[in-house]
Amino acid sequence: MSNRISRGKVLALPRAKSAVVNTAALSEEERERRAQELVLNTRGKAVSVACGMASKALEYSPNCVDAYLILAEAQSDFAKRASAYREAIQAGEVSLGKDWEKKYKGTGWGATETRSVMRAMFGLAAALRWDDKLKESLALYRKLMELNPHDNQGVRYALASTLLEAGLGDELEALLEQYKDDKGVVLLYTKALHLYNKSGAKKKSNEALIEAFNANQYIPILMSEAAYLEDCVDKIDDRKLRDAESYNASYGYLWGDLVESSRAWMAEALKDSLLAFIREEKFALAVVNGLRVELEED
Repeated sequence: MSNRISRGKVLALPRAKSAVVNTAALSEEERERRAQELVLNTRGKAVSVACGMASKALEYSPNCVDAYLILAEAQSDFAKRASAYREAIQAGEVSLGKDWEKKYKGTGWGATETRSVMRAMFGLAAALRWDDKLKESLALYRKLMELNPHDNQGVRYALASTLLEAGLGDELEALLEQYKDDKGVVLLYTKALHLYNKSGAKKKSNEALIEAFNANQYIPILMSEAAYLEDCVDKIDDRKLRDAESYNASYGYLWGDLVESSRAWMAEALKDSLLAFIREEKFALAVVNGLRVELEED
């Protein structure tokens, strides 16, 4: 199993028990209102408390998609998380109708009533990706892109990395071309890694990696695990740090784990850039040497 499995886990909790709610005297509208109110009030609550409130919301309204989302996100086991997301999608189909995907194709996110089920689809796709079920995951990502071509959810970033992992280079290149003006770090680093995987350490791949580094220099520093960021820079840029932490947690495993020797390539291709960016040479060299260490299998 790859190194990625140790990242991003949350507390595993069974569905919390709660007192049985008597809903017989309530109208359907009132049951849905109470369920949604409970879901909204979970914000800021401890995971166990939020799960209890979500369970109670489902007693009021068994088709409350947002309640299933809360329960899904509390699972650390990918299979159990995927199962909860599937329940959320099924609940959404009851509310929206079996043909909802056809009805909302191209305008999905614009219709607010579809957003919860689309979040569930996105969550399910991610859970399947982490469980190495790439074919199923890709099918969901592609479907979400069809539902919402404007991609308000940022599906393209997860889609790009999953296409890379699945070895679907032609489709990945088409996606990168479609979003060539998107200078977000996920697409930039994915493009660089794809070019290296395809052709090796050539001018094109090196230039792509340097472009990615210029967009976010923290990613290789954190990936190396060889130096503290505060030792490398005078002042930490919080936005860059958030983006770097997010990238490494979600896609860092692709470097070295998926594409052999890619960390060592990153070290060599970025050595001069790291020496120029990091304030002390000893820390820059520590990062370079840290990147040269290939990841071990868990």
